Amino acid sequence: MSHHSLLSNAAEVPTTEDVDTGLTSSIGRRASSHLIQRNKSKTEVEVGEDDSILKTAPLLQQDTTSVRGYTLKTVHLGAAFCLLFTAFNVAQAYITLLFPSIGTLVLGVIYGFFAIGSLGAPRVGELLGAKWAMCAASLLFVAFIGSLNSGMSRLVLFCSLLVGLGSGVLWINQGIWVSRLSDRTGGTLAGYFTGLFFTICNLNGVFGNLLAIALLQAGLGINIMIWGMFVAGALGSVLLIFADPMKPTTKPEPVPISEQVTAVWNVAKMKKSAVLVPCIWLQGCNLAFVFGRLPELLPTGSSGIAVAEVFLCYGLIQCIFSYVNGIIYDKFGYKPLLRSFLGTGLSAYLILLSLLPTLENSLHQKITSLLEPYLLVGGMLGHLDTTLNTTINLALSRSYKPGSETAAAFGFYRVGFCAAMSAVSLCSGGFSVGWVIVWNLTWTLIAGVVYFRFAGEVQGGSATVEQVLPTMQEPLASEKETVWNNE
Repeated sequence: MSHHSLLSNAAEVPTTEDVDTGLTSSIGRRASSHLIQRNKSKTEVEVGEDDSILKTAPLLQQDTTSVRGYTLKTVHLGAAFCLLFTAFNVAQAYITLLFPSIGTLVLGVIYGFFAIGSLGAPRVGELLGAKWAMCAASLLFVAFIGSLNSGMSRLVLFCSLLVGLGSGVLWINQGIWVSRLSDRTGGTLAGYFTGLFFTICNLNGVFGNLLAIALLQAGLGINIMIWGMFVAGALGSVLLIFADPMKPTTKPEPVPISEQVTAVWNVAKMKKSAVLVPCIWLQGCNLAFVFGRLPELLPTGSSGIAVAEVFLCYGLIQCIFSYVNGIIYDKFGYKPLLRSFLGTGLSAYLILLSLLPTLENSLHQKITSLLEPYLLVGGMLGHLDTTLNTTINLALSRSYKPGSETAAAFGFYRVGFCAAMSAVSLCSGGFSVGWVIVWNLTWTLIAGVVYFRFAGEVQGGSATVEQVLPTMQEPLASEKETVWNNE
């Protein structure tokens, strides 16, 4: 999540960004390494003509070290989020089983207040710093998980309100944190850092559901499993304390919450924001369905273990494609991501429509009694969610100005996402699950068509890494010194 604001320079030499990108070649970015070697050979010819190029060597070496350090910082933050959401997402999947009368209401409250928390989150980040804002918000997640074992509906509803507010603070400041980190490496590794963070974070879907399956198969029951999630969430909260503060390179002026709300509204009125609205809305609708209605579609008699197995497939695919999508975007641009989320999204919801109990023949009854089709759908919906997440986050990174507009853009994203999830969670209870599936199927098609038609508004031409790297120029020395002096 970064912004490409490099300045021109006549010398065509390998920039700090070129060197930084090469660090990732050992984990899948071989194309970047090839480009670096190509630029390197060109530079060897030019060095003899201009000795001033030699002066850049110490700077390149220092920046190389910095990117290695930033990779470790990203891993640390991702690990903390992984533990926190190992706990929260597993607990969230069982809300409708633990509290069937208020389950969808709890989800609606969480994501309704998520939207409200997103509006004030930048201000909280300014007052506490991005890291400490995330730490404070994580405590509300831990409190919510613990409340699920209380058996008290009112307490759960109150804690769902708190965790909704905390979610806005947590995710907005996470976006700002990664954006600042990406900017410090010149802005060309947005896909890498975003993909790395979400790959580690989304391991929660694997670890959490494996832990849930193990506890439930041991006969410990859902309540003991929830306490296990409580401990995992608490560990994630503690790990956040030791994350890098990632302070801004220049101290921002405090902005009143009213002005931040106005800034979000101004972002919402931009044409490029309108292009992202269907994707943002679809992501919210998809998650509301996955956590609210998908468990009830599982074959009759399915246990809590079956729910965990479906969400294990969901989380495993999320984890894999969080990283793969970042590489695909950096190398090929947005179009492969667009095609893949259209393909998996439309296919998953069409499969679910075919599994609805509307046919009476024995073959259909036999198929719907199997868990395997739902495991497949769980994985496909996980791919849809993570691909939308990558597409939206990187579009925000490329399309909005650094600083307050970036924060407002992430606020706009979270408000729209939460509005969709809250609305679908609160309203879907009044409709049969078939109509909810048709609703999401329709939005999948709308999101794909709109983004494909107007992608130029948010992609700036959708340059790939091959197009960007050979033409990148050296930033101003004073800009580098500002960054390094703040590390």
